[in-house]
Amino acid sequence: MAIASMHRFHKDHPTFDYDKLFYVVERFQPDYVGIEIRPEDISADESYLARNYPHEMVTLSKRYSDRCFGFDWLGEDIIGQPIPSNYKEISVYKRLERAINEDTDFESGILDDLFEQQMDIVKTATPTSLIDGRYDTVTKRYYQTVDDLLRGTKYELISKFNHKRDQEIGQNIVNFIRGHFGTRIALIMGANHHVFVLETLSNYFGNKHVVYEQPN
Repeated sequence: MAIASMHRFHKDHPTFDYDKLFYVVERFQPDYVGIEIRPEDISADESYLARNYPHEMVTLSKRYSDRCFGFDWLGEDIIGQPIPSNYKEISVYKRLERAINEDTDFESGILDDLFEQQMDIVKTATPTSLIDGRYDTVTKRYYQTVDDLLRGTKYELISKFNHKRDQEIGQNIVNFIRGHFGTRIALIMGANHHVFVLETLSNYFGNKHVVYEQPN
């Protein structure tokens, strides 16, 4: 089961709050739970995780500590190392993100519109509606627009980082599935990663080895 999460938007959400997310995972009765935390951080203490990851991922890591695995990736430069407390200041990617947010030459009405379309879906989301294809379609258009906008500029690294992260997330999940055929695996990821994870699973497994259940 591939479950899209909304990070901070679960808080006080009328139809998809944190409790609903946790219920969906529990009802699936997973043998294993994959979450958006780096593999090297999955056993870290709760205070460290809370500083670096969304609330639902930290909670799931503790609830399913005996059968939880991490699949996130946050850069080559910190592989196998703890995330530095000043990561947002020293990361080239994060610095570029801050710079582009202040660069009026890179404002885009198209991106603003696509983001609003995402938020409209989020506002009334349920575990099922968030993965019915509408959000995924808008997300793919959003990132393609970002790619087109940044190509050949000093900000192109932002696009490359995003693609690399989704590739690594997908590969980490594929590697785990390959070693655990015949088990029930719940995958919980931020909604922006959902479409790319499904594409990776389809490319590697098709419908031959993986059977999907829908959250409800």
